[in-house]
Amino acid sequence: MGWKLVASKQFPMFSRLWTAQAFTEDMQDTLGMAFTKYKSMCSGVYADEDEFEKLSIYLTSELKNNPESIIDRCKNWRLDCQELLDYANAIKLELSKSENGTLLDLMEGAIKRLRKSRSYLQMPAVLENHVQDWLRKIVAKNEADESKASVYFHLLSSSTKSTRLADSQTDLERIVSIMQHQDNEKAEDLIREYTANYRWLGYETAIGEDLTEEDTKERLIRIARQKIPVSYAITKNDAINELNLNKEEIQMITIIDELIYLRSYLAECHMVAGSLLRPLFEEISRRINISYQDLVQLTFDEIKLVFNTQEVDFNEIVRRKHNFGLLTDKGKHTIFSGDQVEKIEEAEKIQIGVSEIKGQAVNPGIVSGTVKIILNKNDFAKIEPGDILVAKMTNPDFVMVLEKCGGIITDIGGITSHAATISRELGKPCITGTAYATKVLHDGQQVLLDANAGIIKIIKD
Repeated sequence: MGWKLVASKQFPMFSRLWTAQAFTEDMQDTLGMAFTKYKSMCSGVYADEDEFEKLSIYLTSELKNNPESIIDRCKNWRLDCQELLDYANAIKLELSKSENGTLLDLMEGAIKRLRKSRSYLQMPAVLENHVQDWLRKIVAKNEADESKASVYFHLLSSSTKSTRLADSQTDLERIVSIMQHQDNEKAEDLIREYTANYRWLGYETAIGEDLTEEDTKERLIRIARQKIPVSYAITKNDAINELNLNKEEIQMITIIDELIYLRSYLAECHMVAGSLLRPLFEEISRRINISYQDLVQLTFDEIKLVFNTQEVDFNEIVRRKHNFGLLTDKGKHTIFSGDQVEKIEEAEKIQIGVSEIKGQAVNPGIVSGTVKIILNKNDFAKIEPGDILVAKMTNPDFVMVLEKCGGIITDIGGITSHAATISRELGKPCITGTAYATKVLHDGQQVLLDANAGIIKIIKD
């Protein structure tokens, strides 16, 4: 048995356990198959290679032979995301006057909806290679000119649907424009308004901190330094018409569009839910006399136990803040912390002496710059304007450094990944799916990132 890296998200134990439950329990109902083995580490999140492949074969077969079943799953995914938001919005009780049991019931209800909405996330992941290959073949079959084919591919692999995450970027650009016209008083008002409207940007998997005005101002500085994103003279609909796609091909394009959109929409819903659920979490923290930051290092069952015993293992919380892992095997979840984590870490095999790396070009452009390996939030401070960000994969936590970097390289992911979506929004050249860029490249190297050809060349070691 081998492990396949499926995510690189860094989040506390509270979210890590219910995410594991989403993929090992809820996924059976939502996708028709669930993982029995799952490993969540500070270094990344892994699924069993064989099980990941089986899920890929199953859903790819569904997509080919019964595309309506994938469309139905997408509809259900959207509905389950909305149910989470409706539930979080509905928590209007005077929490300080609520019984302990009521608070725990509310938290359990939130976890149930967080789990279900997240359980669909492996669908775009396992379908990614198939839809990429299909799209390239369709474009190549109908357009011989490589430059036109490249434009068509990038248009057809982008979602036409807007999210509030994308709107947050547009609103920042509007404030930058006002600042450049030196209307500082109006800009300050808009900064306050932006921070209030998008306070949820500081959350992920329903955990985090409200956005501050200082956060907004830092993002504005980075936005002001960015190049204008690449734009095309034609639209996605133009591309569909010019390629003369048939009804079945258009249906596939629609499914690809929805998979890309829903991946971003899920992230957005969990961020918004986090902001809405924060008062509930803080009230529970107050009841058991620990901080919010310590609370999220506990599982829901551990939180319930603390309510009964009023005893908290702060030493374990400290160990988890330093390092921890979660191993799932046939429904049993085992938590490791501190030095124990080494038991479930394993060495990765990498290629030596590589001068060129290939991957999937998901947003075009050519740029050279200095490599910075970004494995977690602790590495964010390394990024300087124009650096080439190299990560296992990106997630919403990375937005502030993605705005600053000159180009993006990831080990995993494809056209539906977060890196692909955000690179298009920011106009950054991006190559995903390199498999081992974070292991072969190192800080300080000079590389040429050719996101037209999908090649990274090391030009100075």
